[in-house]
Amino acid sequence: MTLPDNAAARKPRRLGLIIPWALAAVIAVAWSGGWFWLKGETERKMDSARAQAAKAGWRLDWTSRKVSGFPFRLDVDLTNARWGEASGWSVTAPVLNAQAYLSRTDSWMMVAPEGLVLNRPNDLQIHMNAKILRASLSEIDQYPPRLSVEGMGLAFKDAESAKLAWWSAASEFHLHTRAGPNDKGAFYLEIDRAVGTHGTRALSQHDRIFDVT
Repeated sequence: MTLPDNAAARKPRRLGLIIPWALAAVIAVAWSGGWFWLKGETERKMDSARAQAAKAGWRLDWTSRKVSGFPFRLDVDLTNARWGEASGWSVTAPVLNAQAYLSRTDSWMMVAPEGLVLNRPNDLQIHMNAKILRASLSEIDQYPPRLSVEGMGLAFKDAESAKLAWWSAASEFHLHTRAGPNDKGAFYLEIDRAVGTHGTRALSQHDRIFDVT
């Protein structure tokens, strides 16, 4: 009687275990590369916007910039971010934190935790602090872009006189810009319960149309 010839046992295939890990590694590398590319693009576009503003006679700059948020966000932290126009009026944020998700890099949320400084042409400054001071920026391919600024519990102070002649505080501040047809845009401004030398009042201007060319 002959015994059956037992074939050597095959080694278990490990390809099924390796492929998922290999795909995960490829995706991780591609995602990381994409994030660092977006980081570089963000810095490049900011530098380009600063150079274009300078050519047009405007001012857009900052003393330091940090871009982080890996892997799902872009966080841009600026110190002494300033935007100004040729006559000398400008706004400075001692600290400005901006954030966008990788799925919506055209939509940014911003907060100024240390308030804002309004610089006037005569070198006088108005400091504005708030319990909440935030903004959103989107539709940046339109002109003007979609901008919304919101402030709660605001206090104003003149740097020299330690008070502001026309305003000292306001409960709320809202500013919105919207793009419109024929090179025009909508501008909305509202200030509630503004406290100044003339008492408390609410100021608002709705849907003012202005030429943005």
